[in-house]
Amino acid sequence: MTEKNSDAIELDDHLLNENELEYTAVIVGRDLSSYLIALILKQNGHEVAIVSRSEAPV
Repeated sequence: MTEKNSDAIELDDHLLNENELEYTAVIVGRDLSSYLIALILKQNGHEVAIVSRSEAPV
């Protein structure tokens, strides 16, 4: 069994839908730089969604 670190920041991929207004940032792309940007934003209190190009809002 593993313990969860309470200081850990989770970066989960999200599907955008009618609830997309809850996010303060949407990162398009799933490369390393996208995850680093998302991590920095998350550490600064933003609600971040990471989406692939095909799921990106127009």
